[in-house]
Amino acid sequence: ELYNYGNASIDLSGWKLRDANDYNVYTIPNGTTLAAGQRIVLVDNITKFTTLHPTVTNFVGPFGFNLSNGGETLRLFDNVGRLYLS
Repeated sequence: ELYNYGNASIDLSGWKLRDANDYNVYTIPNGTTLAAGQRIVLVDNITKFTTLHPTVTNFVGPFGFNLSNGGETLRLFDNVGRLYLS
């Protein structure tokens, strides 16, 4: 889940989510924006997610690699490849 704690919208088009493996990469689709105070969920399995959370509509995916829930590193890069958050 990403949260925009700023005062302006953020265009997430082309931003990339990676874990510790550089080959595991999900590119956020063009046209994806995150308004101030808004959240978006990055989803691995859309069917499973929508079954478990039918009221959540602000999500993107699938990102195609699994998270281990074991303290792994997640990295978010902006659309020009700069590390934004880790």
